[in-house]
Amino acid sequence: MTERERIRIRENYKKAKLIYDEWIKCYPFDLEDLEGEEWKEAKNGGGFYQISNFGRMKSFKNKTPRILKPTINTSGYLSVHMSVDGKETTPLNHVLVGEAFIPNPDNLPELNHKDGIKFNCHVSNLEWTTRLGNLMHAIDNGLNKKFFGEDNHVAKLTTKQALEILSLYKKRDKNFCIRALAEKFGVCQNTIR
Repeated sequence: MTERERIRIRENYKKAKLIYDEWIKCYPFDLEDLEGEEWKEAKNGGGFYQISNFGRMKSFKNKTPRILKPTINTSGYLSVHMSVDGKETTPLNHVLVGEAFIPNPDNLPELNHKDGIKFNCHVSNLEWTTRLGNLMHAIDNGLNKKFFGEDNHVAKLTTKQALEILSLYKKRDKNFCIRALAEKFGVCQNTIR
């Protein structure tokens, strides 16, 4: 991983953490069910944990049941801490909801947040999909900017440079053919193409 990627991940995490800090202030921690809330046993929870169709996690490990506080991971997804038979895990809330409430007859590997909001783990916002389907949804909805322009980790040019190249190339001036543009910007001709 390059330093540029590490910086981007840190910045994205900071933004997500700010949103999380505001969101968690109004998170319902009381045991009373929300309107329309259903509970099912969480996968690999050893009978001690239940997940709701809203994405809330309930623990029965102590004498008094309680709603667990989700945390945010570096990718911006909510996760919870589970401990079963001395083994500790931090599964993602949306995956627990999907496994408990959404049939997956085609054994698709990933869950997609339909509205693009990673904190929205309600069952109505989730669907099973492929990796490609998830990526295409992100691209189609402008959710993942890293695929385009200078935000892409393999980008050789800035957005400003790319627009300048396009402008010069459209003029069809022989001084700015693909070879000349490649030399001017210090990249190969395929990058210009």
